[in-house]
Amino acid sequence: MPPAEKAVWWHLRSPLFKAYHFRRQAPLGPYFADFISHRMNLVIEIDGDTHTPEKDAARDAWFAARGYETLRIPNCDMYDNVDGVMETILARLHFIEQTQHPPRPAPPQPSP
Repeated sequence: MPPAEKAVWWHLRSPLFKAYHFRRQAPLGPYFADFISHRMNLVIEIDGDTHTPEKDAARDAWFAARGYETLRIPNCDMYDNVDGVMETILARLHFIEQTQHPPRPAPPQPSP
């Protein structure tokens, strides 16, 4: 695993992310996702020098057609701002959680 992926994996294994159950290098159809949470239908890709926009777009479309969102993170962001990247991932997970399972409204209050 490249150093940027190792750093992400170290964080995704922390208690903060445990409930989302991420897997690394998980097969999904003809692809391997760098990191995936089947529970949240989220794929995280760490983009290094070998990524091309055309191939990434086709891959993202394939994932999207199966209900998965792809969050792409450039390698350099992991080296320059790992805390910011992890905050972004956590914010995305919280957003997905709220849209998939929105909080229930408060029950009506009884009349006086």
